[in-house]
Amino acid sequence: MKNYFIDSTLIKSVGLDELLHKLPVISPYGRGAKKALSPISAKDYEKLSNTLDDFTFFKEVMDSNKLLLSDLKKNLMQYKDLSGTFVRIQRGEVLDEVELFEIKGQIFDVIQLKAIISKSMLKNLKIINLKTMSRLLTLLDPDDIGMKTFYLYDSYKPQLKEIRLLRKKLEADINFEDKSIKEKISKELGIKLKSNGEISVYKEDNELLQRLTNRQEVYLSNEGINNYSFRIKKTQYIEELIVELEEIKLVEEDLEFQVREELTEEIKKYIKDIIDNTRAIGQLDLLIGKYIFNMKINGVKPRLVKGHFIEIKEGRHVIVEDLLRGKGSEYTPIDIKLSQGVTLITGANMGGKTVTLKLIALIMIMAQMGLYVPAKEAVIGPVDFLHLSIGDHQSIEAGLSSFGAEIRTLNKVLARAGEGGLILMDELARGTNPKEGYGISKGIIEYLKTQNSISVITSHFDGLCEIEGITHLQVMGLKRDEIELNDNMYKEGKYVEGFLEKHMDYRLIAVKGSKEVPKDAIFIAQLMGLREDIIKEAEKAIEGSSKNTNEEELS
Repeated sequence: MKNYFIDSTLIKSVGLDELLHKLPVISPYGRGAKKALSPISAKDYEKLSNTLDDFTFFKEVMDSNKLLLSDLKKNLMQYKDLSGTFVRIQRGEVLDEVELFEIKGQIFDVIQLKAIISKSMLKNLKIINLKTMSRLLTLLDPDDIGMKTFYLYDSYKPQLKEIRLLRKKLEADINFEDKSIKEKISKELGIKLKSNGEISVYKEDNELLQRLTNRQEVYLSNEGINNYSFRIKKTQYIEELIVELEEIKLVEEDLEFQVREELTEEIKKYIKDIIDNTRAIGQLDLLIGKYIFNMKINGVKPRLVKGHFIEIKEGRHVIVEDLLRGKGSEYTPIDIKLSQGVTLITGANMGGKTVTLKLIALIMIMAQMGLYVPAKEAVIGPVDFLHLSIGDHQSIEAGLSSFGAEIRTLNKVLARAGEGGLILMDELARGTNPKEGYGISKGIIEYLKTQNSISVITSHFDGLCEIEGITHLQVMGLKRDEIELNDNMYKEGKYVEGFLEKHMDYRLIAVKGSKEVPKDAIFIAQLMGLREDIIKEAEKAIEGSSKNTNEEELS
């Protein structure tokens, strides 16, 4: 899935890999189609539009015919991955009988699948159009048995039938002669032979041992602790029959090879159609997976528009939503509208800003993969690349500081800022001191607002919202009026998991003009039980800092 649009780090950080586990596929060809699933860039707008339309049509057909899903899934369970066999055919290698059996079985299943599709409106969906395989089935089922079983049938070559009849006659003659000799010895000696033709005699049975030793038809084959074992010699006549049989078998093998060679050559003429059918099977399997996946996430079709514009109404990050539901908490859907330039998101700690960035990224990637998205409504202007910066751990491990890692990543994305992408940055310049961090952040925002991309930046720095020509959104934040400060739990510092989340409003509101970034960190620390003396020192420090700032502004 790694490509020019996104990288593996982004896939994991937004939860896409975990989310796609909810998209099931059945066949090996479906697994291949799912593995190849990747975002379609804005340059391929028509392809993306067609991909979404194809799924919409598929969904409508499946919604109106619930039994169809079961029939399709049963068929998809039958397929084996024959890609290795297809390569052998293309190389001109002669297939063995097992491979011919597997190809016949797959053709049999494809014909059944084509019949299922032809009885529904899915027959109008081009991406799952199956090529006709009736001629190939006739080739591999010349006697019209109508079953998946395969044999190098006599009807393939007249000589094959003749040589097999001769082989069977020789085998019968050998068996008859061998049986006659065994019956004669058994009758004359009054003994019973083992199923393998062996005669076992106890050592103390001297009379029988003497009689066996005197017979030319048997020989001593083994001596045990308590017994002797004898076997019957092959007669000259049987030896001659065996030699003739081996010669006939070689002729039969040669004829069978000729048949396999001819069949392989004939199959090779249809190999493109066969491979095209496996791709269609993979696409059908993927469509079924998308359909089941969409039922799990309750998604909607994103409406595509050309240009730099994104609007999400009641968007949900499904992985986070599932986690919260597991804890008995509710997820707050997010509304957001973005266009070319910079959107700044500010808000308190634990206000969900990072999750919002991941939500935007996830919905964009899903939409550009041709998937429905978890939202009430989504209007998507496809982009040519997506960048999400929430900390580059790989660079840190490589020996850079967090700030150095951030600058290295910034350099790469700023070089592409004019290419029509979506740039998402969490806590810009977090790795340095606030004063310089503000300066660097301001410089980057001033640059990005002039570029041909959509940029969304979260920050704690005061003053950034005063930059002209950007959109400022703020997380509504902690609902302090709902929190009883005299509550015993709060006074005793007994923080209960989920308490803050319950009183946090994660929705975004547009802010006009200059407005200070909300400062709830001390309050949250207090709620979570941080020592009271530390809280008081922190409040004094904040008051002193504010006083110094005011004096500097007056001087």
